[in-house]
Amino acid sequence: MRRILPLTALLAAATLLAGCSSPYVMTTKSGNAIMTQGKPKLDEDTNTLKYEDSEGREGQIRAEEVNQIIQCGD
Repeated sequence: MRRILPLTALLAAATLLAGCSSPYVMTTKSGNAIMTQGKPKLDEDTNTLKYEDSEGREGQIRAEEVNQIIQCGD
């Protein structure tokens, strides 16, 4: 049992660090976090941010739903 807790903590830390391998994180006003590959691009015609998520899927979100965009790594 003593080995499970440190192993779980190590696994959690590795997961968090792996999540930051994506360059940007968008946080929404509802509190969700969206990890993206590359900087999200604003489509001024539709006022949406277009992005590619950490799994390579394309997505978009209304700009007014986004609270902040943070660059996570180099």
